[in-house]
Amino acid sequence: MKLVTFQGDDGERLGAVLHDGVLDLSIVASILGVVNFPGDMQGLIEAGASGLEQAWALLSAAPRAAAPFP
Repeated sequence: MKLVTFQGDDGERLGAVLHDGVLDLSIVASILGVVNFPGDMQGLIEAGASGLEQAWALLSAAPRAAAPFP
């Protein structure tokens, strides 16, 4: 999994690079009702291993509604 920071309308966002774009992990977390997911890279780093596990879980469970953007 390759993670990136990108600029969204509301500031920096955390995403995962896919073959066809970037998946906004914060949107996936919101759709799935995950409330404590870090919204940016610094928060993910501070969360440590549990943050990475959560990112993997979100990437695996990402619904089609959260399609990546190019």
